[in-house]
Amino acid sequence: MRISLAALGVGWCVCGRAQVVVNEAGIHAHLVNSKTVVTLALTSQRKQPVRALIELQWLGLASERDEVERARVTLPPGQSSIETPMPLSTKIADPLLERLRYQIDPAGRGLAEFVPVKGIVSFANIADYAFSLRVIAPSIVQPGKEYELRVLAVHPVTGQLVAGVHVAYGRSGAISGKDGVTVLPVASDLAENNPNYVTAQIGDLSRRQGAPEITAARGEVRIQCDKPIYQPGQTMHVRILALAPDGKAEAGAEHSIKIFNESEDVEDAAMLTTSRFGIAATDWEIPTNAKPGEYRIQVDDEGEDGELPATRTVNIRRYELPSFRVSVHLDRTYYLPHQTAAIEVGGEYLFGKPVSTGKVQITEGDEGLHIGQGELNADGRFRTTLELNEPKFGDAKFIDRHFTAFITDSSTNRTEQHKFDVRISCEPLHIYIAKEESTRNGQRLWITTYSPDGAPARSDVTVLGGTRVLAEGRTSRFGLVRLDLPQGNGDFLVRAVTHDGRQAEERLAYQNAESRIWLETDRTLYRQGETVHCRVSAAEKNAAALLLAWNPHGQVLFSQDIHFKDGAAVVNIPFDPKFGKEVAIGVVSGALGPAASRTVVFPSAGELGIQVVPVKAEYRPGEMARIELRASTKAALGIAIVDQSVLERASTDAAFGPRPWFDYEMDQRNSVGGIRYADLLNLNPAKIDDDLQQVAEVLVESPVLQESLDQSLQNRENAYMGVAQREIQPLKNALDEHYLRTLAYPRDENSYLEIAGGVPGTLLDPWMDSYFPRFSTEGPNDVLRICTAGPDKQIGTEDDFCALEIQRRWFARFESIMRDALVRVQDYPATTDEFMSLLDRAGLRFNRLKDPWEMPVRCSIVYERDRRAIRIQSGARPPMGNCRRFYDRGV
Repeated sequence: MRISLAALGVGWCVCGRAQVVVNEAGIHAHLVNSKTVVTLALTSQRKQPVRALIELQWLGLASERDEVERARVTLPPGQSSIETPMPLSTKIADPLLERLRYQIDPAGRGLAEFVPVKGIVSFANIADYAFSLRVIAPSIVQPGKEYELRVLAVHPVTGQLVAGVHVAYGRSGAISGKDGVTVLPVASDLAENNPNYVTAQIGDLSRRQGAPEITAARGEVRIQCDKPIYQPGQTMHVRILALAPDGKAEAGAEHSIKIFNESEDVEDAAMLTTSRFGIAATDWEIPTNAKPGEYRIQVDDEGEDGELPATRTVNIRRYELPSFRVSVHLDRTYYLPHQTAAIEVGGEYLFGKPVSTGKVQITEGDEGLHIGQGELNADGRFRTTLELNEPKFGDAKFIDRHFTAFITDSSTNRTEQHKFDVRISCEPLHIYIAKEESTRNGQRLWITTYSPDGAPARSDVTVLGGTRVLAEGRTSRFGLVRLDLPQGNGDFLVRAVTHDGRQAEERLAYQNAESRIWLETDRTLYRQGETVHCRVSAAEKNAAALLLAWNPHGQVLFSQDIHFKDGAAVVNIPFDPKFGKEVAIGVVSGALGPAASRTVVFPSAGELGIQVVPVKAEYRPGEMARIELRASTKAALGIAIVDQSVLERASTDAAFGPRPWFDYEMDQRNSVGGIRYADLLNLNPAKIDDDLQQVAEVLVESPVLQESLDQSLQNRENAYMGVAQREIQPLKNALDEHYLRTLAYPRDENSYLEIAGGVPGTLLDPWMDSYFPRFSTEGPNDVLRICTAGPDKQIGTEDDFCALEIQRRWFARFESIMRDALVRVQDYPATTDEFMSLLDRAGLRFNRLKDPWEMPVRCSIVYERDRRAIRIQSGARPPMGNCRRFYDRGV
């Protein structure tokens, strides 16, 4: 131990008329030979040196105590500092929640030389080397390849990154640099053997944090058949395409293939080995006695980790191929209620001539409700009309009514069908919120306007908050506009008007998200070689953060520390050929909550291009047909030659909606103006314009940044809540007892001190500071909250929390008088005048009653079936709140 003079700051903790003062702002914990040493900053107001006994002790969350460190010292006049070794306690589970209790008493013969001084401070608030961990990993890693785990050592109070922390994960270990970041290389094939936590230590402070769950990229198998339906006795040609986890063809891979019937019996099985193009094929000779039904093709069995096998279903049954097709044409793509739909039904033989004689029938729905019938004319056409009544839209913008048109060919007596929909829209224009996100200055909306048939509509869009215009703009050729709204909460109205006078309105909720860090890029679509310009904003002016950029394979290709200046920073990411088509960008900061992330795209033409060129347009029966196939690179092509009548049969048998067959639809994301995400990836970079940039902003989703956060100090409010609530229970008991006796409760600080008596003065929070009250009126309740300034002992900062909340109905005292008056009468008053007269006799002047917002209280008499009710309502409107109370009794 040593005594030395030290310059002290402000913020004194003075107990009574103490002549020895502890400056809590000058209490610091630091490391000496890897052990914690505590420095107390003192001021003695005595003119002569005084002897003192100093006691220091670590306290845990539940006030568990470490051994007391005692020292006898002589304090010189004026300012001084005392250093005492105080190794962190091994008896306390979480060091970040430890508290240091100090007490200074007179010692020796001068036991009355100064008043004893005591207090409690939080370890995390006095130790610059205190840290919590934030672990970041790519969301997907490639099997067999190394990936990087990034660990941020972050000071839990200041949010600054901490250097010199020894971090370990499995076999990897490193020390955090000046930026507080540790990069640990991890072999993905050893992921199962790695622990599920990261350990870190500096001095005698150690932490352990769970590691993010790492997902290994999986391969993919696609199944294709030569046609959608089969008959017993035919041959089913099955082809699979196997892709490795990196998206490339998986050569030489073995896969089992099974075909199940509806009873889950295996009808056929085979083992396949893929070619260098990742392709394998097999044939199944369908038995002539195969049962009709839906058959499932399955590649491989369910994996040990629950991975589902690839499957595809086909239909097997006996059928007759159609000789003609049925078509339906509507005079409009959509209809408004009460409009008339003109329907034209046509029949055409597959070789091109019309069905000149035949009967037509139109039904609706699965029940086959008869709608109309007639006969084809010489051109193979039948025309009719349908009156469209207004359907029950509910919350839907439109309703699709399902119809089926049947044609019976008089020459063969064969019948074919065609299913079609008639769309009825409640409005001629539809508004959708395609995307919304929080910005530093408010909220950003991407709004689309479409015709009810799904066609983009150019519109003038205005967003209104009441009568105030919050934002306005014009949609692009894709029906999309981006608008920035100021900060605020509540409802807003979106209004859209097209140049031809169509208009629509949509009312939506408006609420800013509680983000604390934001990331923007100057664009979403980039050309090869271009630099990505990032703008990062933070809620704290001088916070520190880390920006990462990685490709779809999980490789981190760019990393840079960020030091904000006035809450803003700019980072430029130079182009890297390893980017590929998609680059994920994330920004993480220990002091700013969840990470912000964004994906940018470098589109390019597809790697494979195919041209199909028939040598002739028509062939005679028996003539050899020739087709030239041209590929842009070496490729294996799957070719299916199918009779058009088979496709017609499959189409007529299918349910309403899209009818996929050979194509394998990978992109299941939504589209904007007919543009899908896959279209953006394969876009010709020369065609990128502002309209497409906005479409990309909607379709390109933000990446997932896998991270694991140390929540110990972020959750300290919950950690200390139980302790504070137990300590504050006597105050709650005193307030409750007074309320039960008098219906009176504190509404301001004076009444609080008067009602609570001397109880508040006896209560101290876990840091030996006084609790303070907060008063508010929220809806029907007056609310009293008893709060603590938290470990930093500064009121109004983020670590403040409330240990007790008491709600009292502000109308209760009037309600009690009203109930006493009403219980004395046989029936409720029939008019408000009668009710007010009754209250006058009870000593309550209703006309003088006002709510907490100085608005008159209203009264009305209502009837509800066999009951008469007295309704009393506050005059205030939300968001100020209202109070509604009913007194009812049978008439």
